[in-house]
Amino acid sequence: MSNRWAALINLPPDKQERLGAILGAMATQVCSVDWQRLGATPSGPPALVVAPIEDYARNKDGLLPWLRQAGDRPVMAVLAQAAALPETLRVQLEHDLLNVLPEPLWSDPPCLERTLRGLLFPGEMFDMGCLVPGAAVIEQFEITTLAEKHQIAEEVVVLARPYLTGRRHVRDIHLIINELINNAFFHSFRNPEGEEKYSPRRFSRLDKDEHVVLEAAMGDEAIALAVEDNCGTLSPREVLRYLLRQGSGEGLYDSHGRGFYLVCNLVDHLSICLVPGERSRVISMRHAGNTPPIRTLNFFIAP
Repeated sequence: MSNRWAALINLPPDKQERLGAILGAMATQVCSVDWQRLGATPSGPPALVVAPIEDYARNKDGLLPWLRQAGDRPVMAVLAQAAALPETLRVQLEHDLLNVLPEPLWSDPPCLERTLRGLLFPGEMFDMGCLVPGAAVIEQFEITTLAEKHQIAEEVVVLARPYLTGRRHVRDIHLIINELINNAFFHSFRNPEGEEKYSPRRFSRLDKDEHVVLEAAMGDEAIALAVEDNCGTLSPREVLRYLLRQGSGEGLYDSHGRGFYLVCNLVDHLSICLVPGERSRVISMRHAGNTPPIRTLNFFIAP
């Protein structure tokens, strides 16, 4: 039997019950503890810590450093009203918190379960079949040039059209693909000095050992687009900083950082899967039809 456990701190009873049921099905014991008892548990650090966002601020000088230095560092998630808002992003950056469980997520059980599974088992989030169960279409494209990017965007729009409602959503698909692939081309690959290797003005094609892959999965419930590179250089904190600067208006004239902000505002779920130094995968997902948006942003970091 697994000895993996999750610490729930100062959560409302209804949310404790929901998380207990979901995490229990993932062989994860749930314990409702306070911050002081968290450091005295005999079974070692928890795999997951969930607490209201204001709780982390109150305990930043107490157990948070201990948790971050633990041998098996826990994943820490915060309860907040919404994700990717400037006030939320500021707290995340100040206290090194990557994952938010926003209030609207609790009204969508499959999405909540998928998010929690990604936090505990990040490697599974590289599988599109887990993201869009029963997808009618799953296609994969390798992209090495800007011309291929535009051609493949058109092909994906044709595949997605039966699941889209309105011309605006077609334009959204184009924009999402364009921004995610540009980000992979121009911000992932590095030269020996560690600087970005390519720029839009001096780019013809990727070198033969460099890979950018677009994967599309779609069905009646959702459309997911994932762009992966084989570098793993993406920085979660840098993404959060870009989102904060754009969302707060501070980055109005920045030359970098708009792509993630645009995509984040066009999709229901933005997930960044990372194997540091090996691969980065950015997944944008939106519900098919006219389902109200949820807006989640999560980082699933595999060891």
